Amino acid sequence: MSQISSSYLLSPTIATSYATDAGSAVPALNILTVAGGTNINTSGAGSTVTVNLDAIITLTTVNATTFDTSVAAAGVTLAGTSLVADGTSADIDINITAKGTGQVIIDDLNVSGLTAGTIRSSATGDISSLADSADGTLLIGKTGNVPIWATLSNGNNITSTAGANSISIAVTGTTEHALQVGSAAGALTSLAVGTTGTILQGVTGADPAWSTATYPATTLQGDILYSSADNTIIVLAKDANATRYLSNTGVSNNPAWAQVNLTNGVTGVLQAANGGLLAWTEVTDATVNLVGNSAYIMNRGTLITATLPATAAKGSVIKITGLGAGLFLIAQNALQSINFCSATTTVGIGGSLAATQAYDGVELVCVVANTTFNVTSSIGNLTLV
Repeated sequence: MSQISSSYLLSPTIATSYATDAGSAVPALNILTVAGGTNINTSGAGSTVTVNLDAIITLTTVNATTFDTSVAAAGVTLAGTSLVADGTSADIDINITAKGTGQVIIDDLNVSGLTAGTIRSSATGDISSLADSADGTLLIGKTGNVPIWATLSNGNNITSTAGANSISIAVTGTTEHALQVGSAAGALTSLAVGTTGTILQGVTGADPAWSTATYPATTLQGDILYSSADNTIIVLAKDANATRYLSNTGVSNNPAWAQVNLTNGVTGVLQAANGGLLAWTEVTDATVNLVGNSAYIMNRGTLITATLPATAAKGSVIKITGLGAGLFLIAQNALQSINFCSATTTVGIGGSLAATQAYDGVELVCVVANTTFNVTSSIGNLTLV
C-alpha cells in the first residue's frame, strides 16, 4: 500500500528519536514522517495528524476471540467455534452461499433439534425428524403430505410378518407339488397333483384339469406319438430305412413302419407317366382332342376325328381302339407326322392315320416332342395319308 505522509517541524525541545514496535524513527532535518501501514492510512490538516483504518481491510491471519457484525438488527457473532445470530431481530437467517459450480462442504455435520430416525424436508427447506419406525414397517409416501411408517397389508393367499429390520412374505393355502390357479376374485386355488404322464389341459370357463391320457416323458428326433390303448400315448420310433410308410400292420392295427404292399396296399390306377397303366376314356362325340398318356375307346356310328395333342412330351403314349361302326381318324396339327413301319404320313394338317374296320386299334409314342409320333403296335389295316 502506498504511504500517505504528513510532516511537521520539530522544535529544539522535542525528542530526537521515537521508539516503535519495530525499531525507532529519527527526524530528518527536524521533520518526522507519520506514514500509514497495512490497512491503515494517515492524513494531516493544520496541526492535526489523523490515523484511519482502510475502508476495505485485507488480512492474512487474524487472532481474535470474538468478531461482531455492526448490524444491530441482524447481528452475527463469531466467537471461538460458534457462529451465533444475536441481533435484535426475532428471526435471523445465516446464509452460506457457494459461487458458480462451487459447493458448500461441511465435514461431520451435526444438526440439533432432531430425534433419532429419518429426517425430511418441507417445501420451505426446513428439516425435521419423523418418529422412529416399528419393526417391519415401510415408509409410505402420500401425495402432498408427509410420508408415514406403515405395515404391509395381507392379500389373498399372501401374508407378511414384521421383524427387526425385516419383512417375511409367504404364500398360504398351497398344496405340496400342486399348481396354483387364480380366481376372478384374486384368490389362489391348488389343483390336485397330476399323476405321472398326464398333462394340463384348458377347460372353457373352468379351471384347467389333468388329462386322462398319459404321455411319454421323453421323445427322440423322428418319433411319432400314437395311442396304443385307450388314453395311453406311446412312441413309435422312427425307421431309419429309406422310403418307409406308416401302415396299420402293428398289433391291434396299431401303426407300424412298412413298405408299400402292391398286393393289398394300393388302390386306383397308376398312371402311365409313373410307370402304371393308362386310364381309358370312351368317346362318343364326333371330335376329340387327344392327350398324352391316355387311352380311348372310339364308339360312334359315324366317324370320330381325334386330333393329336399340340403339346406332347417325348415318351408320352396314346392308345386308341375302335368299337363303333363309324371308325376313327387321327388328325394332325401343323408340323406333326406319324411314322408307321417304313411309311410316314404327310407332315402337317393334311396328314392322317385312319381305321378301316370297326375294331381296329393303334398305340402311338411321341418320339420328338410335340411333332413326331411312332406306331408301336396296331390291329387292322390302317390307312396313312
